Amino acid sequence: MEAAIPETSQQSQVEQQPIATEEKAVEPVVENPVQKEEATSAAAVSSISNADGSISPSIHAEKIADPERKSMDFISNGLVGCHVEDVLEEHLSSFVNAKKQVIVLTLAGKPVYSYGRKEDDLPNITGIIRAIDANFSVMGENLRFIETEKGLFVFERIASLLFFCYTPKEGTTIYLIREEFQLLYQQIIVLLSITAMNTLEKKSNYDICELLGNSATHLTTIIEQNEISLYYLLRCYQPLLLPPTLRNQLRDLLLSMKRPDTVYAGIGINNSVAICLQNKQFPLQPINQVLIQSMITRTVAYRSSEGWLPICVSDVKNDAFLHLYVGFVTEDMYVYFITTANDPDVFGVYSAMKDAVYTALTTSDRLIDVYAAYNTPVKVQDLAVPDLIHFIYKNEMNEVVIPALDSRVFDYGDYQKLMKYYQRVYSHMMGGNLNECFESNADCVVHASRMGSSLVMSPYLRVEDAMKRRKMVVEWLYKRRDLFIQSSQLFW
Repeated sequence: MEAAIPETSQQSQVEQQPIATEEKAVEPVVENPVQKEEATSAAAVSSISNADGSISPSIHAEKIADPERKSMDFISNGLVGCHVEDVLEEHLSSFVNAKKQVIVLTLAGKPVYSYGRKEDDLPNITGIIRAIDANFSVMGENLRFIETEKGLFVFERIASLLFFCYTPKEGTTIYLIREEFQLLYQQIIVLLSITAMNTLEKKSNYDICELLGNSATHLTTIIEQNEISLYYLLRCYQPLLLPPTLRNQLRDLLLSMKRPDTVYAGIGINNSVAICLQNKQFPLQPINQVLIQSMITRTVAYRSSEGWLPICVSDVKNDAFLHLYVGFVTEDMYVYFITTANDPDVFGVYSAMKDAVYTALTTSDRLIDVYAAYNTPVKVQDLAVPDLIHFIYKNEMNEVVIPALDSRVFDYGDYQKLMKYYQRVYSHMMGGNLNECFESNADCVVHASRMGSSLVMSPYLRVEDAMKRRKMVVEWLYKRRDLFIQSSQLFW
């Protein structure tokens, strides 16, 4: 089987550093979710909507309030000391001809990445972005935005990069855009390492775009998937609900093949994780777990071949590259290993390990059992909770349960609309630092918790009734807690 190695030039321009191991924090403590939900519910419940039905902007954002404030002296495309509103009025058509645009620049104005824009448009657009950004530099805030009648213009400086987004207002918030910027920045770190960012800070004309190469497609994946998935916003992954005996067998299988240079290993089917082993010294941050999972499942080439990609996992070391090996053993089941080895010959070793995993699964009933669990996901009707339309449950281990869709969900809109609704709710809670919220309208009732369960139910339920149903959901899942990935099955 021929390896499909995505093109990237960072190895030639960013020196790979040796890995130095050091002790880090160990395992999270899992609480009884029923007790946690009851304690949370004792707090005051906040409504998600303002009086006019709109969502309050994030407390981290700041809108221009003084139309007379001038920009700093900045020259770009003939714009000198101009009003921000004048710039937008004059160039509004340059932005609103597309649904959503994301542009990443260096502080020197060199394009790093763009979404929703042709390359030929960038010189003019980046000049406008920098002119507007200059108006905010006196504010002392990294996150700035301008709200117009049609859309949001959001700017944020993260390290030595300037992130810009224009998007229609409907279906999004400042908080969601800010979270997307953080995801994009962390993905750039995974692809290029902190070393590249440090070099950019010292050399403003350093060409980050050339370093990214074809790997920039991973940034596009984040933007597109973030629109329809909650994994990115909640920094979580969906486990296959497996009997402990079966999951332990998968764990032992991977452990039997572990090499001294192996840091992480796992098996999954599409977005569902069967096992994800981590070195106890280097537990993965949830954001890195999500990004690595996305790179594995959303890279089409890996499904027909194998992948060997240099990545920087900041949980191990900020300025060093590890290698991600990915091999699909069926059309949608994959095995992955992350190793500190840099020798290209090690690729063949891990490829053979993947084949050994497949052989072990097929010579027993384990492959059939794993697929049986995958093909019987949790469904809303399994819970037998009155008035329940849909729910999301997230535990302390950053595992999430999202039930399979059924006719009741489609009666209330399609999947993407439902995910947008959840995103709006979580944005309100996280941006406003709320533990939970409640909303009732003519279509449905939502009772959401920042950590725990969030329910969409039939309309006209009272808060007390919604809380009772949420408790029923949590109790049903708690009785099946042994089907989740346990900390003892996560670390070695």
